[in-house]
Amino acid sequence: MNDGDYPADPSSSDPQKRLARDARKRIVRAIVKADKFMWDAEASIQAHKLDQLGMSAQIERSNAAFEKARVILGVLQIEYGKVVRGEQEYRDWIDNEIEALGNSLQLSMAQRRSLKSEFFFPIDAPLPEAQPRPSSQVSRTHEPRQPGADTAFRRAAWVKDRLIERKWDHNRPQEFGGPDRKTMKKLLAGLPVHDGTLDKLIVALNKLPRGKTLAPADIPND
Repeated sequence: MNDGDYPADPSSSDPQKRLARDARKRIVRAIVKADKFMWDAEASIQAHKLDQLGMSAQIERSNAAFEKARVILGVLQIEYGKVVRGEQEYRDWIDNEIEALGNSLQLSMAQRRSLKSEFFFPIDAPLPEAQPRPSSQVSRTHEPRQPGADTAFRRAAWVKDRLIERKWDHNRPQEFGGPDRKTMKKLLAGLPVHDGTLDKLIVALNKLPRGKTLAPADIPND
């Protein structure tokens, strides 16, 4: 373990002070990268010549703000899970973060409740004794594949553009045989998805073609 992996102040009640230096850096990087959702939303509003004060533009910005919050909370969920002293402490911390993000990003109450549900448990929460953690030798073939950070954001932007071309939201691909709404939200947030998800998305997109027929190779990848 290098110096950056050690907590700055293990006894502190402030989660940021209890986190190791490298963990704080990862959180800062996530916050900076998550801003891309907001800039992409503004670029999309301009590209599609939407009324800046109209409902469509407001929905675009609201969705971007929600995805930005999800990306940031996804990192906090992992990092806080490493240093909390029980799930209740984690929940207190994450609820405070959701409230702060909700206020700064002007999230709706429904969006905040959705975030509280999604990030209710820390990633590193211990499993019940009857279900011990699998050893490192257990096959991980079916685990979601984590793309590189830059690739994840390029892929999310690509998927978002394809949805906008078809005037779809994240619910529509499932109606055409594509991924379900939760998986689509993961894709749009730059989070890992299971093998086969992108193939299913391509099938759905090609059922309402816009120009050339799409192929999995068109999706940004490592």
